[in-house]
Amino acid sequence: MKKLYRIINDEKGYYLSYVMLITTILLLLITSTIGIYRNEIQITENTIEQIKLETLIQMGFASFKRDYIQLEIGEENNLQYEFPDGNVEIQFIQHSETEVNMNMIIRTEAIPRYIVTKRILI
Repeated sequence: MKKLYRIINDEKGYYLSYVMLITTILLLLITSTIGIYRNEIQITENTIEQIKLETLIQMGFASFKRDYIQLEIGEENNLQYEFPDGNVEIQFIQHSETEVNMNMIIRTEAIPRYIVTKRILI
């Protein structure tokens, strides 16, 4: 009678299934961790590029405010600034004595053209 149930009581075949299950779980964890790491690298690169763009916007705006006082105002004027992270071209139209509409065209190595429109009061 004991020999009929020997397949159930013999544990030699059960180790392989445990090893395969643990190996599969480990491979899934490693693969998902690699995917998460790649996504984090891409998010970091995008964040750095966004910070560069925001810095160029602020630097261009500050340079424009500094140089605006010295300009002879016509109907439409263009200014260009070169910064270490990229170039900023500002096109502006003066609507009244205190109101100026400006378009900032920002060019970096990663982004060929990024446009910001601002209406400022002077």
